Amino acid sequence: MKRILFLILLVISASQVSASIAVLPYRDQAFDPRISGKEYARMLALGILIMKDTDVLSPEEADIGMKQLGINPEGSVDIEDLNAFGIKYNLKYILLGSISKQKGLFAFDNVLYSVRDRKVLSRNNNSSGDIYKLIQLEVKDTLINFGTKKAVTGKTQADIVFLFDSSYNMSDEWSDVKNSISEFSSDLISRLNIDTRIYLAPYSERKSYESVTTHQNSIKELNETLSRLQPGGAGNRDKFSSLLNYTLKNIKWRSGASKEIYIINNSKLDGMFVPERLAVEAKKRDIHINIISSGKITGEFDEIERLASLTKGKTASISYHQRVFDKSGTKHDIYLQRGRIFHSIAPHHEWKNGILLSTGNNPRYVKPPQSLDEVFHTKSPLTPDKLLQTFSEYTGIIIMQKEPLQNNLSDIISSMQSGLSKNSGTAYSGRALITDGKISFWVKVKNQKMLDIFEKHGTSGFYLKTGFNIKKSDADAYGIELIPVTT
Repeated sequence: MKRILFLILLVISASQVSASIAVLPYRDQAFDPRISGKEYARMLALGILIMKDTDVLSPEEADIGMKQLGINPEGSVDIEDLNAFGIKYNLKYILLGSISKQKGLFAFDNVLYSVRDRKVLSRNNNSSGDIYKLIQLEVKDTLINFGTKKAVTGKTQADIVFLFDSSYNMSDEWSDVKNSISEFSSDLISRLNIDTRIYLAPYSERKSYESVTTHQNSIKELNETLSRLQPGGAGNRDKFSSLLNYTLKNIKWRSGASKEIYIINNSKLDGMFVPERLAVEAKKRDIHINIISSGKITGEFDEIERLASLTKGKTASISYHQRVFDKSGTKHDIYLQRGRIFHSIAPHHEWKNGILLSTGNNPRYVKPPQSLDEVFHTKSPLTPDKLLQTFSEYTGIIIMQKEPLQNNLSDIISSMQSGLSKNSGTAYSGRALITDGKISFWVKVKNQKMLDIFEKHGTSGFYLKTGFNIKKSDADAYGIELIPVTT
């Protein structure tokens, strides 16, 4: 507890010397050995700073002032002491009192003093079994006429559903799917500062709506959930349809949030499917459905992929690239998208933007780059695991050495993020972890120059003095967000 309070002291000490209210150290009467009355007062000062629309004198400055004026909060404090202290810091109010613990309940007994009126405004007391609840009660009971701090407005909200194929068909690309979802989510939360809810909705013959999980501004929890999922079973159109219907109707979509569903599919889902019915439900809620088709989806675009155009979403097919060398040492670059193979001697650097580029709004009409030669074949379907074998069979080129197969899934998902980032709040270059050895805070760093300074000092072994802006944030540790502003 003491280490938490030490860090809180550093946070509050950035406040200005002149303030509206000061909290003097509380007397502790048979309280708790883990926390003193002085430390409780520091927590209370932070509570006021977060909950009320007023500025608070830092506990550090209060300690200095009391020593200079000879005020001992554990002894007798009279009106003249309070007036002298109030005038020194141009205060309007001073809060002082005592804290105790009886029969498992924490209790406060305080006095709110008006410096201007030179009188006690109120005396208050209350109790709670939780020390943090007690602080909230004390702020609420004592500062009833103080304005409540307004929540930070204008922060972009995003409700995101990843509805992804978790059948055995996704096994070869499972790691890429997990990493892409994690990177996408981390970028929204950490860099773009978007208030984000991520819903993970895996589907197969073994999984449906009962497997849906929610993760609000928490990359750690999301990654833990992803790590527990393993592909298995076959693709199933009924399970897919019921899960999509469930996410549309049962997820608590926020009215002010951007609403996106990203479907990542690698199974040919046979059977009747009417996209118009689901599209109507999506449009009622202003939800965009985006479709990403993986390597086992070949040939013409199917009915599922029509969901994107019907809901103003985006559609994309994953492209694959593999570099190989023949027996003479010649380099060959091979590309695959939707079962079509392309080949070149010189690398096609734009392959991550897609090999088959749409010629209009209809994704059925595409054209390959002129710099690539198509390798025509009769294999159907041609999937990534059969790429090299088919290439050799139809070109006569014997492959002696190969580099790892690459795909552009991460680039596709990142490109689909553009609509969200346009309306986002402040973007951040990265995050830095500050710690006293036991208690840690993540701080968001606005620019690369400051991030480089943090990185340099992080390995130097020396302390770095830094100023911070403080914002209330339910998504961050201890309910506050720290943003470094100077070094």
